[in-house]
Amino acid sequence: MDNVELIQEWTRQNRGAAEPLHQCERYAWLKENASGSVLSIGCGEAKVEEYLYIKDDLTCDHTVPVCGADFNNSFLESARKRWPNGTFVNYDICNSVLAFKDNTFDTVILGDVIEHVPPYYLHKLLSDSLRVCRPQGKILITTPNGSYFGDNNSSSIYSNDHVIVMTTEVLFNILLPTEESKRWWIIDGKAEHNFNYTLSTKNSLSQRFIFVRMINTKEMKNGD
Repeated sequence: MDNVELIQEWTRQNRGAAEPLHQCERYAWLKENASGSVLSIGCGEAKVEEYLYIKDDLTCDHTVPVCGADFNNSFLESARKRWPNGTFVNYDICNSVLAFKDNTFDTVILGDVIEHVPPYYLHKLLSDSLRVCRPQGKILITTPNGSYFGDNNSSSIYSNDHVIVMTTEVLFNILLPTEESKRWWIIDGKAEHNFNYTLSTKNSLSQRFIFVRMINTKEMKNGD
């Protein structure tokens, strides 16, 4: 089975019904790209982490010391029960700093998070993510594709708790701005990372999601 089929079958057996195909595409992309030590920001109850660690025999090792951050304490408690060796911390994207040391993780996941964040704070979130991500580590972003309107997709794009509709063009304007825009983000928009990353984007096969793979290009400091 490929990862999409694996996740569908696992959810069928463990959740009572298979996840929709377009969601399985998202989880499969994260599974294929995440490696090493992983932090999931906006982890919720840490159900997505299960998809990362499903094995070919449809088992999942819940002793993996996964890490997650979320602002909802009840979700974090549920995550701790699901992953007894995990570390889950409260994190208010707009008002706090991630409670992890610099250069801790090989992969940072922002799974369907950025569309919930006011644009002014997106680079604060990226600064936090890049700080805890090791040099040459990855930040994996998924977000609903605002350019796609098929299959009654408008409800997922224009959800009541989404504050920005993401298209590839919008993402590039935010993540790869002009030199003039960079100055605004760095001075006023809390971009403490100085745009020290490269990125690539792709649409999911269903066109329902945009996938962004960022590589952290910061240099390792002495002593790290």
